[in-house]
Amino acid sequence: MIYAFLGIPLFGLMFLGIGEKAASLVRRLNAKIEVKMVRSTRLRQVLVLVVSIFTLQLFFMILPAVVFSYVEEWHFRDAVYYTYITLTTIGLGDFVVGSNPDKSYPTVYRVAVYFWILFGLAVMATVISLVSDFYKPAVKTNDVEESTHGTVTVENLKVTTADN
Repeated sequence: MIYAFLGIPLFGLMFLGIGEKAASLVRRLNAKIEVKMVRSTRLRQVLVLVVSIFTLQLFFMILPAVVFSYVEEWHFRDAVYYTYITLTTIGLGDFVVGSNPDKSYPTVYRVAVYFWILFGLAVMATVISLVSDFYKPAVKTNDVEESTHGTVTVENLKVTTADN
């Protein structure tokens, strides 16, 4: 009961702080690229998105997968699968770190996995937000183009009755 009232909100605040830190790193990267690429906003957005996704994959999916495949004795593809389903919060439960009863896992390993999940979730949320921000201008542009080319909208809809 105490955890529900204190732990969950505190965890949410900590998660928010980690996400803000990751977002500030992305904003700094965007600012550095903006200095060099003043003309093309869309190209800059693509570059920031690609660098962010590559960083996520390298530090939060590939490197941990190497560790998991070694420590847990999984195939590398299974370890990559585990990192993906964990960080996207799918979490099917078919792979669980530290659950082999025949192995003795060091406490440091378990703590490191906990912090990897914590930071990885925040970074994954940041990257998902970047991807959605990347597509928002394209969707808005398409909506404007469709509404100016004769698409029926509420503004230009004229209701007529049989009496007219």
